[in-house]
Amino acid sequence: MVEMNAQLAEKVATACNVLAMGGHSDLTLGHVTARESGQFHLHMKPRGLGLDEITAQDIILIDLDGKKLAGSAHQHLEYPIHTEVYKMYPDINCVIHTHPFYSIILASTGETIKAISHEGALFADIPIYTETAMLINTPELGRAVARALNGHNALLMRHHGVLVVGKSIEEATIDALLLEKAAKFQVMASMVGTLITTPSEEILPKREQLLSGRNVKASWDYCVRKLRK
Repeated sequence: MVEMNAQLAEKVATACNVLAMGGHSDLTLGHVTARESGQFHLHMKPRGLGLDEITAQDIILIDLDGKKLAGSAHQHLEYPIHTEVYKMYPDINCVIHTHPFYSIILASTGETIKAISHEGALFADIPIYTETAMLINTPELGRAVARALNGHNALLMRHHGVLVVGKSIEEATIDALLLEKAAKFQVMASMVGTLITTPSEEILPKREQLLSGRNVKASWDYCVRKLRK
């Protein structure tokens, strides 16, 4: 029998709260899943609660077919976003789907992220999923989203939201915060004038500096401290 991992459930709940603090809340919508590396079941934020009010006791457990294994709440209808990404990318251990304000605005124009800021360099020219704006509630649609991700750490979903993935909860959560910050910079800068992007030869070095494990941990620890104040 598969059992809930209390430590992982606590970290998923913390990620939800951090995302809410960082502009990813949308009523009770949006969801986060995580797994221990190599496992075939997921700890998931349940349906019916906002990101800001999730606690470890709310987390549910589902398998890669979407069957609930533990927990009293229901899974989100869009669980195939998560299950199909995990199936396609075995190294991914956290998947986030939310509806952040500026990212949705940007994707609705047909534009993707440009390297006009440090954050923009992390997500320069990530893909945009355009197949449908409807709920991703079937394995077929989930696989289409996973294919569109195409090995990137994030994906804009036109008229819908974002998908962010990572090898850890900390990595995916911090990336999700930085993605929305990059989108905000770009939306605001577009109102001022022509966008001038970082030279292409500087993008990869910037990514390596900003996404170092040390920086991710420091950012995560800061967000947790801020959350607890």
